[in-house]
Amino acid sequence: DEWDPNWKDWGIRSVWFGELNPKSNPEMPAVLVETAFHATEYDANYLAEPRFRFTLARAYYHGIVDYFAARDDQPPVYAPEAPMHFRIISNGEGGVTFSWESSPEGQPATGYRLWTTLTPDGQPIATTERTLTLDIAEDQSFEAYVTATNAGGESFPSATLSAWTGCEAKEQRVLLV
Repeated sequence: DEWDPNWKDWGIRSVWFGELNPKSNPEMPAVLVETAFHATEYDANYLAEPRFRFTLARAYYHGIVDYFAARDDQPPVYAPEAPMHFRIISNGEGGVTFSWESSPEGQPATGYRLWTTLTPDGQPIATTERTLTLDIAEDQSFEAYVTATNAGGESFPSATLSAWTGCEAKEQRVLLV
């Protein structure tokens, strides 16, 4: 429904290919999915679209989580979607504030991890808030991104941002690309 509601669903077909035959391997669940026909320009255009491939991969992931949840008689729990609108703002007093918003899609986050080149050991800074302020040495450049977490795991990262504390807040502006 997210792409083309008229896209033809050929329905579920069942064939026992050797590698998927439950008589040959009853302990291992298996599925063979045909997503689109790359021989048609219509489908090939979808397959070339990164957002479509992401949506498709997320659907596969949800199907796997659903399978194991049903097998174990548990409710499915999915990792949250990536945080949105990540930003870094200088407070003008030797520190910066990182802030972001939760995605309105998917299951909610219960925590976040701020990944930044400012941490000497490369480990993320864990928080349950959507904002975090750090004191940073003057004239230091760094990169950062944030991920969301919950019982289902960790999201994909937000956009990665770069910043530099070498200019005076509100007097000089620098955009690092």
